[in-house]
Amino acid sequence: MTALVLRTEAQQLLSRHRTAATVAGNLGLAFVAYLGAFLLRFDLAPSWRHWGVLLSTLPLLFCCKALAFWATGLFHDWWRHLGPRDLETIVKGNVLASIAFMVAVVLGPGVAGFPRAVFLIDLILAVSLMTGARVTFRMVRERKERPMLRRIETLALVVGARHERDREDQVDEEDRAREAGDAGAEHDRDHEGDAREDVPLDDRLEVPGT
Repeated sequence: MTALVLRTEAQQLLSRHRTAATVAGNLGLAFVAYLGAFLLRFDLAPSWRHWGVLLSTLPLLFCCKALAFWATGLFHDWWRHLGPRDLETIVKGNVLASIAFMVAVVLGPGVAGFPRAVFLIDLILAVSLMTGARVTFRMVRERKERPMLRRIETLALVVGARHERDREDQVDEEDRAREAGDAGAEHDRDHEGDAREDVPLDDRLEVPGT
């Protein structure tokens, strides 16, 4: 019960602060991609000098990524959606961010001690992580919504079956009423025939002139 309450409150908090959550999520993935790029470039064992390069360029990375993501609309998209347009936005935002970051490094600290392969590795990892995060988010959300859809479908089937049964009952009542009406009409005709037979023949014959 407590877990359900906490999850509900977390969902409400994310809904109220959706933009802040989107910004934090995208920048968090950008940091993971940048860290992964350094680790892959140096076979998971960067030197202390390269760790210093990573930390010194991290604020510059965040600035370039934030501006590029904002310019391409990545901060306005919600992670529950994933389509061709969303993939195009992810690629466009990360390409623009990588170009801006590379220019900023060249004009700022310089590329003398900066591993240049990190630019390309970071771009590939950032696009992969953002796409994978959206796919995972959507799969989890659809899995949570699937039981609700099943309940709705079951309720629709029950209501439909009840409506069909009521319609069949109504048709049966109309058939019984029609049969009862036909039987009543036939009984009236038989009764009239019997009454006509009970009348004496002399009364039924009218002799002219008498």
